Amino acid sequence: MVYLDLILNLSLLVALSVVSGFLDKRFPRETRTGALLQGALFGAVAVLGMLRPLFMGPGLIFDGRTVMLSLCALFFGPWATLVACVMTLAYRVPLGGAGLVMGVSTILSSSAIGLAAYYRCKPSIQPPSTALLFGMGLIVHAVMVSLMFTLPAGVDFVTFKRLGLPILLLYPLATILAGTILSDHLSTTQAAAVLGKSEERYRLLFDASLDAILLTAPDGRILAANPAACSIFGRSEEEIKTVGRMGIMDNTDPRWAKALEERTRTGKFAGELTFLRHDGSKFSGEISTAIFQDQDNQIRTGMIIRDITDRKRKEQALLEKEVQYRNLANTGLALIWTSGTDKLCTYFNEPWLKFTGRTLEQELGNGWTEGVHRDDLERCVDIYVSAFDQRKSFDMEYRLRHASGQYRWIRDLGTPNYSGSGEFVGYIGHCFDITEAKIAQEEIRKLNDELERKIADQTRDLRDNQTALLNLVDDLNENAQNLTVINQSLEEVNRELAAFSYSVSHDLRAPLRSIDGFGNALLEDCANQLSDEGKDYLNRIRRAAQNMGRLIDDMLNLSRVTQSEFHRQDFDLSDMVRHIAGEERVNSQNRAVVDIQNSVLVNADQRLMHIAMINLLGNAWKFTGKSEHPHIAFGTDVQNGETVIFVRDNGVGFDMAYAGKLFGTFQRLHRTDEFPGTGVGLATVQRIIKRHGGRIWAESTPDKGATFYFTLGA
Repeated sequence: MVYLDLILNLSLLVALSVVSGFLDKRFPRETRTGALLQGALFGAVAVLGMLRPLFMGPGLIFDGRTVMLSLCALFFGPWATLVACVMTLAYRVPLGGAGLVMGVSTILSSSAIGLAAYYRCKPSIQPPSTALLFGMGLIVHAVMVSLMFTLPAGVDFVTFKRLGLPILLLYPLATILAGTILSDHLSTTQAAAVLGKSEERYRLLFDASLDAILLTAPDGRILAANPAACSIFGRSEEEIKTVGRMGIMDNTDPRWAKALEERTRTGKFAGELTFLRHDGSKFSGEISTAIFQDQDNQIRTGMIIRDITDRKRKEQALLEKEVQYRNLANTGLALIWTSGTDKLCTYFNEPWLKFTGRTLEQELGNGWTEGVHRDDLERCVDIYVSAFDQRKSFDMEYRLRHASGQYRWIRDLGTPNYSGSGEFVGYIGHCFDITEAKIAQEEIRKLNDELERKIADQTRDLRDNQTALLNLVDDLNENAQNLTVINQSLEEVNRELAAFSYSVSHDLRAPLRSIDGFGNALLEDCANQLSDEGKDYLNRIRRAAQNMGRLIDDMLNLSRVTQSEFHRQDFDLSDMVRHIAGEERVNSQNRAVVDIQNSVLVNADQRLMHIAMINLLGNAWKFTGKSEHPHIAFGTDVQNGETVIFVRDNGVGFDMAYAGKLFGTFQRLHRTDEFPGTGVGLATVQRIIKRHGGRIWAESTPDKGATFYFTLGA
């Protein structure tokens, strides 16, 4: 009968504990409110158990309160335990009786043992095992049985004898049963929380991913699409679901069939495929897809797609640049090599391979050292390794075996090579064949040695002939004094020449004017008294006097152009030529056509250039006088990269065999009776051009005109 009563009481309590799960769903135990409500529930269940106890006498009752209180403490912690314990004590203490001390002690001990298990095992992290529940139940009720001896004498032994064994057998089992219900509910709650968090993380990942994520069925239906997929394909999620897999894949890409076949066969696929956007444009994408079963055991497929259009474009641009750089490296004269962080060479360009006559495979690593001259190898490797370890540039020379078998001198310039992120990736070197320079350097060294020897010999001779050197110095000093005297004499000559020019200008011109004037007077006043022959003689006298005057003027001009002050300035030579041509047209019966190039700007002495252009244009006007259609041109031309100025005419021209006499003083290539002149004009022009640091020359063909070219220096 005792066993049956205890079982009924415990069964009621275990059944009521199921309500804890219902309450935990609405008020989680992790919150203060949830813990207090759980405490109130377990306290109420414990009190309910005390309402239907096993009655052993006045104030001596046995029920399942210890099971409820220990489990409340184990699963819900101190706040719930406090509420449940207070409620249970509030009911038990007023009952009083012989079992008051034992009843209060069992309430407190079971709560304390449950809290100890709570802090020891942390059920919120790992739900309690059956062994833990049994152990806690056994300890709680072993303490309860021992507390029977707090009962009054005579009652304690009878109670222990009657209830000790049933309590130790049934109560731990009830603890296991109720604890398992609570533990299963806790596991379910924790699993649901984990699942909820997992789903939330998946949703966040799904929505925030920059890659397109598609949930699909094996038949091609699309069940879900994230925002990135909508952006990449240019469609809304509903549109993507509507068009399905066929609406986003490029059917012309043969890789699709292989990809689907591989996924069907292995359950997954990863690679590159071509996709379609809403507007029909195609793009390359990286896809990772796998087959799986969802929670409803339905076969599903997941796709993660990354748009790699930009990466493809960059890869193509990088490939093109790499080809350009490689072509540049292979078409130059430099022998180029690179090495990695392990000091081993990883690349040699074609000029290097052509130079050595070896293959790339032979040169890679340390193979290139096989071609270095044995006398240079150790030094060469030491310089390379030392610079490499210090990340410094190096500049070294060594002999490298040529494809012909000869050793040629190489200058090798090595520089540390860094990636775009600043990471050291090895070295890059540029080599140049300096054999000819070495030979020239050796020749220079020999010449220097010879020069030093000769200087030493001469120094020795000079030391032995010091007296002669001193005499030479005296002679030089005397020559310097003589040079000073000569300069003074030249200055005196210049002054006399200036005085002579003045005399010529005034003293010689006066009698010529008199001769010309009296001759003209005779012709006017005594013409009736002179015969025709006399008149001819007077005309000849006048012409001779006039020619003499012009000759004096030309001589004075020739003298002045070499002695006058010289001042360069910028001006338009075309304007000057246009003015001179206008004067010639007024003073001459020759109606030549003159073509003048505009804006011929020069930097020259304007006064001297006026004299030069008067002579050049005057000659052109004079020598085209007998042409049927006289034509004169002025302008510039470019010869051998140099700008030259020209004056061209279509007059009588001259034979180039006599061009050497053209600029000589008093030199004439035509008779005076054909073309008048003094033979000084072109000599004057030449001196003017030379004062400017320029040069003048002429080209001509008889009866086809002449062209005079000149430059004006800097």
